[in-house]
Amino acid sequence: MLPDFRELCKQPHNSNDLRSSEHRSDKASSDPQSSDKFSDERDRAAHQGHSTSCIGFEGDLNHAFFQLWLDQPSWSPIYKTDDGWLTVKSKSGKQVPLTLQAIESAYRLIKTIGKRFGRLTNYLMVDVDIGSRYHPENGSLRPILAALEKLGLTRYILIRSSNSGGLHIYFPLAEPASSWAIACAAQAALTNAGVDVTGGQCELFPNKKAYDAEHNGHRLPLQSRSFILDKDFAPIGNSKTAFAQMWQSAANHQAEKLRTEVDVKPAQLGAPAIAHLPPIAWTGLGQSNSVMRQLVNYGDQYAGKKTVEDLAEWILEVAPKLPGFEQFASKESKNDLRRRGWAYRWAKSHFRKKWQYIAKISPDHNQTVAEQAKQRIVVAIGKLGEGLRLERKKLWLMVCEICRRLFGIAPNYNTFRKHWELVCQLIKATGDLTPSIKPIERTGSFSSELPIPQKSEAVLELGKEAHKLATGRCDPALQDKDLSRLHPLLERAIAPPPEPAKSVTFEQIELKKGQQVIVRLPGCLTNGIKTKVRSRAKDALGRLVYRLNCRAGGEYVILPIECLTVVHAT
Repeated sequence: MLPDFRELCKQPHNSNDLRSSEHRSDKASSDPQSSDKFSDERDRAAHQGHSTSCIGFEGDLNHAFFQLWLDQPSWSPIYKTDDGWLTVKSKSGKQVPLTLQAIESAYRLIKTIGKRFGRLTNYLMVDVDIGSRYHPENGSLRPILAALEKLGLTRYILIRSSNSGGLHIYFPLAEPASSWAIACAAQAALTNAGVDVTGGQCELFPNKKAYDAEHNGHRLPLQSRSFILDKDFAPIGNSKTAFAQMWQSAANHQAEKLRTEVDVKPAQLGAPAIAHLPPIAWTGLGQSNSVMRQLVNYGDQYAGKKTVEDLAEWILEVAPKLPGFEQFASKESKNDLRRRGWAYRWAKSHFRKKWQYIAKISPDHNQTVAEQAKQRIVVAIGKLGEGLRLERKKLWLMVCEICRRLFGIAPNYNTFRKHWELVCQLIKATGDLTPSIKPIERTGSFSSELPIPQKSEAVLELGKEAHKLATGRCDPALQDKDLSRLHPLLERAIAPPPEPAKSVTFEQIELKKGQQVIVRLPGCLTNGIKTKVRSRAKDALGRLVYRLNCRAGGEYVILPIECLTVVHAT
């Protein structure tokens, strides 16, 4: 028998910061331990310890409980104020980390605190509002739990989030996972099961987000009017020790299938993603921009659309076929899609923000931007036809045209001239041939292999007098499928830096925790640092990366194996 939720007071909506049920005001009681503050008899019985199923209340601030929210770096903590949720940032507007001191202080002073997600997470949380069709007062949680169980999330902790009566369902993970990857996997599983993943119905934390955006935040559990619930949705206590024990037990028993689902690489998802519609839909009016944002991310990450042209054409083909398009998409949105320019603008904006975000989180911003430009030049040269004799400036103009079409951005002449030697290496001298240009290929697939430019055997004079070159396709494998490899810290278009003396490099081995390594990032402040492997994880593209004991910009450095050199095997 379900408890009576009707007496749980609803709170006024506030959309300042969060999109979850926690937007509503939640006035903290000056005496949270006073039993007359509870809204019904069941809460009062749980507080006073009169319930036979009560775990018990503890006044101690359990360290293990607080550590759950700090196991993975979290930035931009949030606090509940009279005016809504406030995101904490530095005076200069930069992100600040969530700390143990901040959490302990908030719980001790009865201030409502919440967190956002970093690149990795040790849990997934589902938020079900009191007015949701999936809330036990209105329906059933069964569709949500069944969908996530198929994903491998079989154990969970049920929490009443606050006096509003909303539910937070925590799914602890045995190992850290990519926040983006688990958000995508969970949303796909729920959408395929027919669950409405929208605000007020069912929300995911972490959520799917744009490259330049932060994950949504949520309040931490067991604060004012928050309890652990049993299977009958009855409050059984707010013991932090009990919560930490339940967390550990749930994490240890999550199905092994979850690791496979979350760690699956986009290359493996690419083939079926092209043949089937993505798990995205219109569910109401005014959602066109949100749907387009999800489409560009999905098309890039899972459908293998790595150029502006391919991504825009894919959107034009897929968007009108999505559920709810005819019913909820506005007339203006439908016209914009038919005019084609809207999809191209979204595609250009997506890749531009993606490169900006990658540069922002890299240890060396300027070097990252420079290498991104260099690799775009490499791809453009690979798209030129054979037997074309050009002066350097005319060659640059052709490269600009290709780059604008593929990436929405072109290199300036100084950048092109800076990489002139590289351009010459990528071009074959074929003698006096009749000028001709072969059609540019377009493909939608992408490979797990890196593009390796082939150096010309001809001797090219690189002085100012060498102004005529015959261009050719330097590598047949250098197609649109390789455009996903633009992250300068993960892949290099040119051969990797030489190995240092008396060091052992590795390619396909996996490092263990505590392994001693040397960072190899020429031009970066972290280059040459000797450190240890802290943990392993997967990046947004599903590739294995390593968190190191050294920090850059206040965060632990995370690098792939290509940027590390083993100095001592443990």
